[in-house]
Amino acid sequence: MLSPSEATAVLSIAYLAWSPKIVYGFIIDQFPICGSRAKSYLLLCGFTQCCVCTTLALVPFENPYIVAVMLLCYNFSIAIGDVVNDGLMVGQSRRDPLRGSDDL
Repeated sequence: MLSPSEATAVLSIAYLAWSPKIVYGFIIDQFPICGSRAKSYLLLCGFTQCCVCTTLALVPFENPYIVAVMLLCYNFSIAIGDVVNDGLMVGQSRRDPLRGSDDL
């Protein structure tokens, strides 16, 4: 059982990944994986989320800060997936300025 201060520390560490979201966009645009920007990053993020959730479900951790790092990785992959999704929406809306975002 965690004390309130430990639980707050764990959650604070877990949500640090959302702070530099704009940097993720620059990284994704500059460094494509296997020639693709969106698909490869989405696949990598999905795989990371699956691995982290499976590990958290199957392995009992005694140290709450290990769980915090695992949650940090999970939130990191969600934040990168969110940036990729936002980029795809902007690209679609630029293709057709009148109805571009309606066709998402």
